[in-house]
Amino acid sequence: MWLFEWLLRLYPTGFRAEYGDSMRLSAREDLAESSWLAFAFRLLTDFALSWPAVVGAELRQDAIYCWRSWRKRTAVTAMAVLSLGMALGISTGVFSVLNAMLYRSLPFKEPDRLVQFEAYFAPHFKGVAGFIDWKKDHEFLSDAGVFTVNDYNLERKPSSIRVKGAETTANFFQLMGAPLFLGRSFAAGEDTPGKGGVVVLSHALYEQAFGGDARILGQTIHLNRQPLTVIGVAAPGFDFPQNATLWTPLAFDYEKIKKSGVSSTITVGRLVDGLTPEQAQAAFVTVAKRKPDPNFPKAMGEMKAKMLPLRDQLVGPVKRAIWVLFAGVCVVLLIACANLSHLLLSRFAERGDEFKIRSWLGAGSGRISQQILTECVLLALASCVVGLGFAELTARIGAHYFPPLFAFQRYEVLDFKVLLFAFGLALLCGFGFGMTPPFLN
Repeated sequence: MWLFEWLLRLYPTGFRAEYGDSMRLSAREDLAESSWLAFAFRLLTDFALSWPAVVGAELRQDAIYCWRSWRKRTAVTAMAVLSLGMALGISTGVFSVLNAMLYRSLPFKEPDRLVQFEAYFAPHFKGVAGFIDWKKDHEFLSDAGVFTVNDYNLERKPSSIRVKGAETTANFFQLMGAPLFLGRSFAAGEDTPGKGGVVVLSHALYEQAFGGDARILGQTIHLNRQPLTVIGVAAPGFDFPQNATLWTPLAFDYEKIKKSGVSSTITVGRLVDGLTPEQAQAAFVTVAKRKPDPNFPKAMGEMKAKMLPLRDQLVGPVKRAIWVLFAGVCVVLLIACANLSHLLLSRFAERGDEFKIRSWLGAGSGRISQQILTECVLLALASCVVGLGFAELTARIGAHYFPPLFAFQRYEVLDFKVLLFAFGLALLCGFGFGMTPPFLN
């Protein structure tokens, strides 16, 4: 009978009070006339068929009663929904920024295995042979590449446009695991001096500057008066690194396209399978001590060889600020919940006579507590729906003050994780409000 009693507790209190004794008697008779296995099977089958209907009927009844109660106190209900909705919406909007920056998947293959080297003189200046030797020394990397980002003049008639481009090693797209929308990526050897007169366009530049015309493949464009043949178009949303709009494999022929200003070269690697970033960092330090780079500038002094997961490197400048902002918003939400809880307690105290009458008519304390809990949960869910508007406004403000680093980092409120957070937080608030009056009583 323990299984029966456990399943019976899952039914609403009113149903248990009315039918519990007769169900126990029927269950004992059924158990006496059949085996335990057959009894358990029938018990679970009856529960699966009857429980949704019973719970649905009671919830529908409680919801109708809740609606009538709200209509009698429209001003108080509207104020409660608006205040909680604003707090939930702001929290959800900030979480959408946090989700885009820290939790949304990067548009790379197995992004957690990508690392970026920091405070390190990249192998870019060693030439092709030196770069190959450098990769062999770092056995904890399955592949590696370098790139530098610059601004270029894309010559168009009647006037040129300014674009941001990356000069990379030929394995750039394979290293990042980024598929192309059209055409092909770079071939081996196209990053060596005297070669590399090709370019891959971003999907945004392909649409905006060339009208999305697939005939651009094979045509020649000019960057800073250097002719380059278009061989491919990157997938939509891909603009790594630093919002690049085109890529060309000139990592070892830096002077082929004349440019002005200072550029820094960045090294990115992909860890071998089964190796953690911590283990790779320890191996990197060992290699750096065993075979120091003679090209490492002496002015950098004792700077340590260090590499970080690529995700941490991308969000590093704003990660702490977003977490501090999110913590502050959570404090505001707690204050709003405390004020609303006080308002609801006052409201439930005013309805003391109503609850007494229902008790005299046969409603037990459990049934009244269920009604209060239902009202609070529905109030929180209604506030959550209203709060989605505040969340969208907060996300837009966040995009203004914390602009996304890349096109794929859009602050979307209508995202599965964000919506799950919003409704989960609303349910948590609703259950917190709903359990407080019975607990105090």
